[in-house]
Amino acid sequence: MALQGCYSCVKYLMFAFNFLFWILGCVILGIGIWIKVDPKSLKELAANDNQLKDFFAEFDDKYSYESVGAYVLIAIGSIMMLIGFLGCCGAIKESQCMLATFFVFLTFIFIALLVAGVYIIIVKDQVRQDMANSLQLTIDKVRNGDADVKREAKNLMKSIQDKFNCCGAGEGLSDYRGAVSDSQCAILNYAQPCATSLYNQLTQNIVIIGGVAIGIATVMLLGMIFSMMLCCAIRETMVV
Repeated sequence: MALQGCYSCVKYLMFAFNFLFWILGCVILGIGIWIKVDPKSLKELAANDNQLKDFFAEFDDKYSYESVGAYVLIAIGSIMMLIGFLGCCGAIKESQCMLATFFVFLTFIFIALLVAGVYIIIVKDQVRQDMANSLQLTIDKVRNGDADVKREAKNLMKSIQDKFNCCGAGEGLSDYRGAVSDSQCAILNYAQPCATSLYNQLTQNIVIIGGVAIGIATVMLLGMIFSMMLCCAIRETMVV
């Protein structure tokens, strides 16, 4: 017996939502495959954006960002397609097995988001110190490194200090141990540590990411509730 009343409404809402989710997964999978097959196109697009161009230029020699990004997108797209397929077919076919599998996938992802959120809250106070330590290592290279290492370290620190209007690592100009000429800091920024500026910027981004994560978690929670509602309703119709 087919579902009736409000359960029928939930069924078609789940189908529509998961169909859109499946399409989005297809798009992301397609982009991942495109980047993997034709990475030069990504560089051509990035050439029109100065920030992307600088980013790729900085990391091109250190990381195969095209391959990493492509594999990440392919994995995300594939998982989204699988979840969307299970939700779509489970709802429209009134399949308890598919809906239960859909529920399990969402539960695992929901728990992963929850664990990641708790982990970020726990380690957030350590992040600033880690940033300061990493920047201090770079400053030590500016003071004690050979010519090539010193030049690269100075360029990196200058880029960070100019972009974030800061100086040094965790304390400010004093991190250079009196080597003011090597600091390349603007006078107004002597007392503004770069670790603090970077941490503040990261905190602002985390707030945005956190808001998006809460929205995603809410949608997932609704999907879990609706899938269980449909499973229970299907079981009742089978008993009747």
